[in-house]
This record gives sequence, C-alpha cells and structure tokens, in this order.
Amino acid sequence: MPVFLHIFFSPDGRLEKEDYLPRWRGIASETSEELPSIFTTSVPDIQQKLEANRVFFVAQRNVEGHDVLYASSKTADGSVFLMEIVISAQRTCKLCIKTQSTGLVPALIQSMKLILGPTEERTQFL
Repeated sequence: MPVFLHIFFSPDGRLEKEDYLPRWRGIASETSEELPSIFTTSVPDIQQKLEANRVFFVAQRNVEGHDVLYASSKTADGSVFLMEIVISAQRTCKLCIKTQSTGLVPALIQSMKLILGPTEERTQFL
C-alpha cells in the first residue's frame, strides 16, 4: 500500500521566492518523474489543488510554451521539499523534486500522483 507524504505536510511549508532559489541551487541531487496524466492543465486549478494539500505555490513562468510551477512543502519534522512542475498541453507533467530528505521522495511522488492525477486514477490508491 502506498504511503502518502502530503498527510504529514505542515501549514508553514510556504517559501518566499527569495528563499526558494538559493535553496534550489544548494541541493545537488534531484529526482524527476513523469506523471502520464493529470486532472487539468489549468494553472489556477492546479494551484488550488496543491494549496489544499499544503503544497505551496512559489512562482510560475512559461518556458517554450509550457507552464512551469514552482512549489514548496515541509513536513512537521522540518523536511523541506522543493518542486518544479512542468505542465504540457497533453495533460501530462514532469515533476522535479529537490530535498535533503531523499528517502522520502518516493512517498512524495505517490502523493503528487494522487493530488494531480485524474479522478479515475486517484481511486486506485484508495
């Protein structure tokens, strides 16, 4: 049975832009995962869904026609997660995660699949 890390996220996991970039640059290792199907390509809807699950929006930009979102979260014990989410028009996305708590990354990926996945795929986790 998958473990969903987002249930342990703290409400104080939001990083300001000024703090996000130096932290991102300061973490050498990163993990990338393709999410083959997401519930929408609407950035406001994605932001709302992330925020409802304590994955906090930091910034957004458009790169080569793709919306790129930057988000942060933190567990109650202080583990910080930085995420880059690249959204494609085909309702897929690429998730890139940077954290010092690398052992928790698989659980974070499962959480992001649950949060961003289409409704019919989310039911497989329940």
